[in-house]
Amino acid sequence: MIVITPAVNKTEQNLEIELVLEDGSVINTNHMFEYRGNPVFTDIRPRNHLTRGGTQVTVSGDNLDSVAEPRITLTAVITKFYNDTSSVSSTTEADSQACKLPPSTENVIQILCRLPAMSLPDKLLEQIESPEHDTAERPGVAAYVSSDGRIRADIYVGLKLDGIRHFQNISSVDPSIEIQFFPPPVVYCPHLIEFDPNKQDLVSIHGRHLRRGSRLVDFDIRLGIAACVPKSLTDKRVDCRPPTKKPDRNSNDTLCHGGTLSMQVMIGYTHYQCSCVRYLPQDNTALIPGLSVGLAVLFIIVVIVIIIGLLYRRHQERQKASRENELDTYEVPQDSNRLPSDYQVIQLHNTNHVYENVVQ
Repeated sequence: MIVITPAVNKTEQNLEIELVLEDGSVINTNHMFEYRGNPVFTDIRPRNHLTRGGTQVTVSGDNLDSVAEPRITLTAVITKFYNDTSSVSSTTEADSQACKLPPSTENVIQILCRLPAMSLPDKLLEQIESPEHDTAERPGVAAYVSSDGRIRADIYVGLKLDGIRHFQNISSVDPSIEIQFFPPPVVYCPHLIEFDPNKQDLVSIHGRHLRRGSRLVDFDIRLGIAACVPKSLTDKRVDCRPPTKKPDRNSNDTLCHGGTLSMQVMIGYTHYQCSCVRYLPQDNTALIPGLSVGLAVLFIIVVIVIIIGLLYRRHQERQKASRENELDTYEVPQDSNRLPSDYQVIQLHNTNHVYENVVQ
């Protein structure tokens, strides 16, 4: 059952959700509902994106966590001019996937979204690299006109925030917002890349206009079933770090053979089948320095233990000698009158000491 909540004049918490049937009986669902403040849009950044969509955008505002599934909409109005008085317009609208809240955010003032793909006529794609349009006549966030002036595209970006209709066209809320859309960048991939896991170097992918309309967060580079983590981005190169251990092959990889893995690059929703990557065999000599250090540390520990053992043994021998010296200093009285007649003094000999004692 899907229902729409009625409007209220104030926020309320801990409202019981009940089902009232036609016969008047009430079923308690054991669920609670909370009315929160209406979401308010304040800004959207960045403002340069790809026509094919998938690039990340941050929407700022208040009470954005009041919305169950916030989404960004992208609407393109294409107008074809036949003469000064005759024209035909068509409208295409696309919704993005549900936006996400940033992790560990207490006061939700931002949500992360990915723009949907936008479809434009081929004649306009040539003009997008250096669009020339009169911003005063721009009804949406962007406008493009073909070189012959016969095709015009007006782009509108909106927010779907549950029942809030005020932000379905953000240019009507803030006319200063302008967004540029660019075609996908050009990516150059060699046929084969050899990766040495012993050196743990980065893998570089070259191209043109890599930063135009995208950021490092928009790159998703896959090597087999694992990720090649993007580390740096310039307009002509993106570097990523492959996993040290060779990952498993993707089940649908039919382009690379002979033990190589397919490298795939995703920039937003733009997909590139890039190169085949060969992992060079791991060399155990890379472990020798670490092993040598470990053996040296172990040797030092053994020497210290031996020294401590010898010092302890010497200490025990000194204590024993001290006790024996105390016995050596024992003196038997020389006054024979103090000894009974049936007692005599004898000497007990061993190899090292002479003991005197009184025995009967």
